[in-house]
Amino acid sequence: MKKKVAYIIFAAVAVGMLSAVTAFARSAEAGTSPLKACDWAVASNIDPSIRIMRISLDEPRLMKGYAVRVDLNDKSLSFTANGRDKDWGHPMPDYTNAVIRTRRVTVRQFFDNARAPVSQGGRGLDMLLAFNSAPWKWIDDYNPYADLLGLNISDGVVVAEGDRPEPMFVIWKNGQMDIIDSLPSSRRGDVLLGHSGFEIVLKGGKILYTDDHSVHPRTAVGLSGDRRWFYVLVVEGRHKGVSIGADYVDLARIMLSLGAADALNFDGGGSSALSYWDAAEKRQIVRFQQEEPPRPCALNIGIYRRSAKDFGVKNRINTSFKDNRTCRNSWY
Repeated sequence: MKKKVAYIIFAAVAVGMLSAVTAFARSAEAGTSPLKACDWAVASNIDPSIRIMRISLDEPRLMKGYAVRVDLNDKSLSFTANGRDKDWGHPMPDYTNAVIRTRRVTVRQFFDNARAPVSQGGRGLDMLLAFNSAPWKWIDDYNPYADLLGLNISDGVVVAEGDRPEPMFVIWKNGQMDIIDSLPSSRRGDVLLGHSGFEIVLKGGKILYTDDHSVHPRTAVGLSGDRRWFYVLVVEGRHKGVSIGADYVDLARIMLSLGAADALNFDGGGSSALSYWDAAEKRQIVRFQQEEPPRPCALNIGIYRRSAKDFGVKNRINTSFKDNRTCRNSWY
């Protein structure tokens, strides 16, 4: 009798362990399986060459965000970024171990300044899209300046040298774009824009796994294998019941489903933000920002359309954006 009871107990424990292992395996599979490809034909237009869609996932956790695809065959589109502060290179007030590189601005402020007329102190650009980019050395919420972590170049000017080599999204002066492990010093003069990130999460269509499984709001950029398409992805996080956030593998899997072959994780957390221009309403729409009030960031990237006189062709008409298209993905 005792042997029979012992056998029953052993069998129950074994079944329980097997169920736990199976559940773990399924959970692990859900976190690494391919996602179905998103259909960009159903995305909405910010501009004829820039499309946007909402992203919604239920597994491995709730994730919501926005994805943007830019057609790099449209040569009238240009990239820009905020650059050096007027006090660049000086020690920060009250933080003498840090050096002033940029003045922190929100994506909204960066966007508004870019579109404002030159006569009003702006840049007079037909800005269409903007998002946060490179991480910086965190000091506090109130310091107006930033000292960046990696090498960063905006509009051909070195904004920060950085303490160590970092992966980078780079636009070469010949117009080609890439995501690279680090920038050789011999090639600095070839760079028009180069912003550092934290991790390359996708390379040559392969997910790069890491030991960091932390889940946060995220901002990432990507490129298709043929370098025709540029992607921006922002994922909301820390919002219970709505969107928990993403880890590095999540970013890579979503980027793959969008069409990217290479992807870089930029600054995230409270910095993640995305905005665009609504031509119909003639105003900027902040589609995503993680914090309220929004966090000023060290660097932001913007995409604008050059004028017809600069390009020698009739300028395209922007189409209005209706936020009614969603890429709701599921697992194979």
